[in-house]
Amino acid sequence: KKALASRIKDTFWAPTTYNFTELISLHHNEVILDKTTLSFELYRVYLKLEGKQAESFDQFYKWGEILLTDFNEIDLYQLDAKEVFKDLKNIHELESWNTEVYTEMQERYLGFWNKLSPLYFAFKEHLEKKGVSYAGATYKAVAEKLQLHGIDKSEFSHVYFCGLNALSPSEISIIKSYQQNLKTELIWDLDNHYANHPVHEAGHFYRALKERHPELTQGKIPSNLDVNDKKITIYQAPSNVAQAKIAAQILHEISPIISYEKCAVVLPDSALLLPVLEDLPSSIEAVNVTMGFPLEKTELFSLLESILKFQENIQKYQTGESAHFHYIPFLRLIKHPILRKLFKEEVDSIDHAIRKGNKVFINHEDIKNMSLYQKHPNLFKKWTTLDSEPIQFILDFLDYLLPLLKQCIAKNEINLHSINVTKEALSKLLPILSAYPYIQNLSTFRKIFKNACSNHQLSFFGEPLSGLQIMGLLETRALDFENLIILSLNENILPRAKHDKSILPYDLKKFHSLPGSKERDAVMANHFFRLIQRAKSVHLVYAPISDGFGAGEKSRFLLQLKEELKQAQIGNRRFKIPLGTKIADNLVVKNELFYTVLEKYLTNKGLSVSALNKFIRCPLDFYYTYIC
Repeated sequence: KKALASRIKDTFWAPTTYNFTELISLHHNEVILDKTTLSFELYRVYLKLEGKQAESFDQFYKWGEILLTDFNEIDLYQLDAKEVFKDLKNIHELESWNTEVYTEMQERYLGFWNKLSPLYFAFKEHLEKKGVSYAGATYKAVAEKLQLHGIDKSEFSHVYFCGLNALSPSEISIIKSYQQNLKTELIWDLDNHYANHPVHEAGHFYRALKERHPELTQGKIPSNLDVNDKKITIYQAPSNVAQAKIAAQILHEISPIISYEKCAVVLPDSALLLPVLEDLPSSIEAVNVTMGFPLEKTELFSLLESILKFQENIQKYQTGESAHFHYIPFLRLIKHPILRKLFKEEVDSIDHAIRKGNKVFINHEDIKNMSLYQKHPNLFKKWTTLDSEPIQFILDFLDYLLPLLKQCIAKNEINLHSINVTKEALSKLLPILSAYPYIQNLSTFRKIFKNACSNHQLSFFGEPLSGLQIMGLLETRALDFENLIILSLNENILPRAKHDKSILPYDLKKFHSLPGSKERDAVMANHFFRLIQRAKSVHLVYAPISDGFGAGEKSRFLLQLKEELKQAQIGNRRFKIPLGTKIADNLVVKNELFYTVLEKYLTNKGLSVSALNKFIRCPLDFYYTYIC
């Protein structure tokens, strides 16, 4: 819209813009269900088909989610499900083939693959009766409807499809229907370097489309990657989090030269968002964060996970009503940073009492004076049902935390925002778990809880048309920047690790033209090469070792750039990372008493290897552990 406004100087009505899902919604009325609800609905159908032979929901959920992904792709790629599942059954029959009669276990194993096709069709029929659907089925239905009946009178005189890449057969069919019924154009955002290269993965989908549907790939493709004035600098960071400091130094260096509106910091790993914001130079007055911060990476989410892990321990050990659980998950919970800040003296007192008494299991008497126990005893008792009850306990606990954290808003801004987003996520989950009381195992509840939270993010506010843009990789699609700083150029982050959650083997997917790990890599490659194709100055940062925050191997995209872009100016550079200069406030004065106690310790106990290692790593830790 900004680009159009700069071209058209007069006042005008901005065109209506849709993403593909919004376009689909113009042609169908069915509600698309979320994945959690679909898992429960699939289980309902499975129960009807299997009867008394059915597995529990806890067993079913492990493979039911994977099955939903495959159902979605089968429909999106307009395949005959009967043929796909017949081929899958034949593959497993060949694997189990022998000259004798099948054993009982083999019969049960092959029986599972025989049931998939009936389950697919029964599930589709079940959803149709309820007037609901899932994404793949909706895309397929709309594609077939438009192919048969065309498009009714449209309010649009002209339609443009822009920035396309990995199109499924359903999407291709929908675009063709628009071409046949309305004045339609396709605008591709590509570069000749990879689009017409015979094997370059970034142009994989375009070349496949050009071969099968040449009418969709008209127009000349520019060459912006193979130019002399493109400058690419590669930086090696000593650790993953240190990448944020390197980004800050790059921004500080380029600030007098450029306008920040033409600059973007791209974070393929969202975990680096907070470190980057923390280290931004003071000269940057306006920042627009287009990406959200994942709820599951927040401090609050880790606290709720600690509660669920603690509850798992209670389920394991407690039999009666009174509290009875192991001390390790209990201490891990109450010593969580959020609770420790709020109840420091109380937590330290309980910690000291447990260690002094050498307690392995905690009972009601040990925690009866704890304010958290008095306010929320349900967190410390065995949960009898695992449907809506635990969600309600957690929501009550969040309501209890909210006013306590509000006492110091400046320090707890992100935690307060996290509480609001978590409450929103759990409020949506509450009616779902009430409607489907199938969960019997806390580990399954934890997975559903995590899935519900993974779909929510903490939103940041900013002005899209001014200031420095901080974005995730997916948010950069169809946008161009003169200056780019891209962090986390590490394998398994860019491109992502290969986690192919599917019951369909690679050969079967390849035969039916379903996407696999190769296609997912091609999508990531397209995002990366498209992003840098018009940029004049590109700064790429990676961390060669893992420090517990991510993968440590250099991305192969860096090696590709050096090998392919012979005309570009590609160089390496290192920054010195400034170290903190905070003065320790707990220094130990080595007086006469200190030397007397030290000598007594060395004379009576001697110096163990572990004590010596501790002294080398941190003398203060050695002092507190062995001398004090």
